[in-house]
Amino acid sequence: MHTTNIESEPPQIAPRVATFFALYTDPLGIADGTAFCATMKVPIRGYPPKIALHLKDGAETLWMDPNLNEYLFVSVRFHRGKRQRDLIDEHTTQLLEIVESVGGDAFPPAALKPPSTNEHEVSEPSPPDANRSSSYTVVEMTTPLVIRRGSYWEPCMPSNDIMGPTLTRCINELIRVINAYRFAEKILIPSPTVERVGPIIISATRTADPDQGGWDSPRYEVVNVFATYRQPLLLGDDSETTMRGMTDYLLFEDIGHPSIAIMQLQAELNTAFYHDGNSRSAVLFAHSASEVFLDTTLMGMLFEEGLTPEEALSPFNKPLKTRLLTEYHKRLGGSWDPEGTHPVATWLKDLLVLRHRVAHAGYLPSQDEAFAARKAYFALSRHLRNRLALRVKRYPITASILVTRAGFERRNLRTKAVDDAINLTSVDVLTRFASWRADVIRMRA
Repeated sequence: MHTTNIESEPPQIAPRVATFFALYTDPLGIADGTAFCATMKVPIRGYPPKIALHLKDGAETLWMDPNLNEYLFVSVRFHRGKRQRDLIDEHTTQLLEIVESVGGDAFPPAALKPPSTNEHEVSEPSPPDANRSSSYTVVEMTTPLVIRRGSYWEPCMPSNDIMGPTLTRCINELIRVINAYRFAEKILIPSPTVERVGPIIISATRTADPDQGGWDSPRYEVVNVFATYRQPLLLGDDSETTMRGMTDYLLFEDIGHPSIAIMQLQAELNTAFYHDGNSRSAVLFAHSASEVFLDTTLMGMLFEEGLTPEEALSPFNKPLKTRLLTEYHKRLGGSWDPEGTHPVATWLKDLLVLRHRVAHAGYLPSQDEAFAARKAYFALSRHLRNRLALRVKRYPITASILVTRAGFERRNLRTKAVDDAINLTSVDVLTRFASWRADVIRMRA
């Protein structure tokens, strides 16, 4: 994006600021032109008393308080734009295009007034305010272009190494400002995250004091890859296996297949992390997926050991951590020690402890912590599946359910024991285990 080498820059440069413009996913009711400036306890030097926070042709410049020009800051200004077409009109047009292609001329016309479904008169809902359904929000974020030199931050020229962290600093402050707005207004919008900014971000740099210069050329357009997941892009395919996979899912859901809950929780985990950027939810879903996976594995093994639902309750009277450290090694072998760097120890450190802080203290984990928690869950589930695959003769039903034929093939396990396990786990067996598991869950409640 920028090629300037910060090591070769001249010792005296005109102090600069970086400005970023981006669409924010959720239109906000903040008045057009409203700005919030937050200073940080980070000293900067070399900046002039006059720092222009925001410029706009034909409008008055917004200036930084000269008493605060010795500290790092981020200033956020909100702009309200108007769509060329009202959102409701646009949706109606898209919908009618398909409706009319299906119904043709024979499809009935729209009713002048929707018929009431109640014998009593009901009031019709008010249509959305046209201003609200046609507005969009653009955020403008300005911050000094600086590099750390010892205990201070000093002016520098733009470069890839500088602009990335500079944008991150702006988005972090934007999240704080939008949180303040949604809590002050008590409005229901998703938690502000980096995933809701963009995906296109336009950036430019200029002198902090407009009298010392102006905008640097050229501007740059970058893609916030974190925001691409939630865009209305065509997702998925329609391949030869699609319908079969959908049919299997619906069948397994009908019989209460235990893998359905695990799949759903894993999907919620990935959606929370990649789609919503919600680190709290990601950690909580990672923990829930872990508990369901671990308990389903243990239940499967107890079922195959011939225990009744009543007899199987005893291990579940212990906390999850205790079950993890006492119930699996004796059945599956392998490493289940709470210390070290293997999957069990990592899960305890990176997920279980973090989940308790989130659930019981309201802690907001960083994206790095949420990513580590997600990684710990998948590592533990792979470890558990690996052990089950090696114990397919002892626990054929549990291994067949949780490892699956595809999982055995990925592990290069193509043995008679694997074939026997797959063939043994019929729909009837799955139904009996699902019923047995449901009894255990009911009695645990």
